[in-house]
Amino acid sequence: MHYRNILVCPDLRSREAPRLLQRAATLLACGGQVTAVTVTVIETGTFDDAWVAKASPLEDEHWSRTAHLARLCAESGQPDAQGRVLVGDAATEIAS
Repeated sequence: MHYRNILVCPDLRSREAPRLLQRAATLLACGGQVTAVTVTVIETGTFDDAWVAKASPLEDEHWSRTAHLARLCAESGQPDAQGRVLVGDAATEIAS
């Protein structure tokens, strides 16, 4: 069986995350794309003055996770892997 795309949802705190990405890459023996996804859950509430206070931490979390995914992909020998940071419920976001 040949895979074209593999979605990997690594735990960014795990020391096993690079091995997970390496394993995904070995399954793509004939070429393909690895996509690494992480989901952050930040409750933003309603769009009012409180939103302004929460927007900056949300952006900081997004860019921090984006950088972490890029580093993780590079360290695992997959610098071309696509990294995506999603916001919301992990099960819902990963499935969609």
